[in-house]
Amino acid sequence: MTPDTIKAISKVAKKFPSTTCTDLVIWNESNIGSSLIMWVKRIPLYLAYIYELPFNLKCALFGIMLSDGHLEKLTNFVRFSIIQSIPAHFEYLWAVFELFKPFCNNYPAPNKVINGIIITVIVRTRGLPCFIPFYEIFYLNGIKVIPDNISLFTYLTPIGLAHLVIGDGAYYRGGGLLLCTDSFTLLDCCRLVNFLHIRYGWVCNIHTNKKGYNRIYIPKRYLGDVLTVVGPHMVPSMLYKLNA
Repeated sequence: MTPDTIKAISKVAKKFPSTTCTDLVIWNESNIGSSLIMWVKRIPLYLAYIYELPFNLKCALFGIMLSDGHLEKLTNFVRFSIIQSIPAHFEYLWAVFELFKPFCNNYPAPNKVINGIIITVIVRTRGLPCFIPFYEIFYLNGIKVIPDNISLFTYLTPIGLAHLVIGDGAYYRGGGLLLCTDSFTLLDCCRLVNFLHIRYGWVCNIHTNKKGYNRIYIPKRYLGDVLTVVGPHMVPSMLYKLNA
């Protein structure tokens, strides 16, 4: 570590009582570790390569990237961000921050402010090598796409699907769920529809509106199944999207 890194960690560490405890701490159960590292604005390269996404966060990241997530390619690494409007989506935004807090060096920050009123807030991670594989599967010539079938069947678990529903889901008039996959091509949407059919047995439709946006419709008869699959992984304030 550089002297500045050691100094920054030591300064924050003094705020916490010393202990001789050697118990293992479950990932993300305590925010002390992530709070310490957040105070260090720049970390040495060898520390950056130590960071690794556990599988549950890979699934969450995958689902978020299918909706409102963004991956930005920096000089060496890639960083993840998500922007949400407040107050309507603040609970969800904070839940995402809690998931990725160990990878951040700042708390959520205002993104768009109008007349002194905060409209949207952003969560942004450090640039880290662990995000590079997801940039490579989600971006083709700088354009976000729905990844290949192997990635879908690996990472679009109920956790990932819950984040997709939270970000792009809308309760459809007369019942059913509409996934507003506006930014994806018809071929991309077909790939996702195929996945939903094979994995969950849901026979979905693709609606193309007057503006040419492709949206996936999950019929009303599957709504109960959708709730069973993703409900346990959704924040309470977003369950309205499933009419729950």
